[in-house]
Amino acid sequence: MTLHFCPQTGAVDDRPLTKLAETTELLAVSTSFFETLAGPIALCAVTFRSAAAATAAMGSGAATDPAATSPQKSEPPPRRSGRHDRERQQLLASLPDERRSLFEDLRRWRMARAREDGVPPYVIFTDAELGTIVTELPRTLAALQRIDGIGPAKSRRYGEALLDQLPRMPTPRDTEAAPPTGTASTIPRAATEPA
Repeated sequence: MTLHFCPQTGAVDDRPLTKLAETTELLAVSTSFFETLAGPIALCAVTFRSAAAATAAMGSGAATDPAATSPQKSEPPPRRSGRHDRERQQLLASLPDERRSLFEDLRRWRMARAREDGVPPYVIFTDAELGTIVTELPRTLAALQRIDGIGPAKSRRYGEALLDQLPRMPTPRDTEAAPPTGTASTIPRAATEPA
C-alpha cells in the first residue's frame, strides 16, 4: 500500500490504511519512507486478516486473547552500523574542528524535524549535504540550492528553517559597511577642524 504526502496537511495521507483497519484485523504494519519527484511517500507492508476470518477464528474457540492473535513486539532492530557510520566518521574527520559541533547541532535539528514531519532524517538532508552546508555556510536559499542534492523543493520545504540554524558570519560587504575604528569618520568633527 502506498501512502502519499499531502502538502495541504503537511503529513502523509493515511486514510487508505485507516479504511483497511476498519474492515480487517491489522496484524502488523511495516513502513518505509521515500522521496520522489512528486514528494515523500510512505510504502506500507500490511499483514492483516479479514474480518470474516477473525470472526471465524474467535467463534471456533481459537485464541480469544488479543495478544495471542497479534504479533509480539520485538526489540527494535539494532542501530545501523558499518558503511553509514564509517562515512559519517570520515565526514567529521574532514571538517575543521570549529565546524564539527555545528554539524552535530544540525543533525539534532534534522532528527527533530524528521520526527515532526514523520519522515526519515535523510529525507530532510543527508549527512553529505549537512557536511557541505557546514563547510560553505550558505546565507540564502539560492546558495543552498547550489549544494549537490538540494533542489528547489527541498530548499522550499526546509531551507529557511535550516538557514535559521546557521551562525551569522560577516561577509566582506558587512565589513565594508562599517568604517574601521580610528578613521576620520569616527573622530569628532571639532577635533579635525583647524582652530
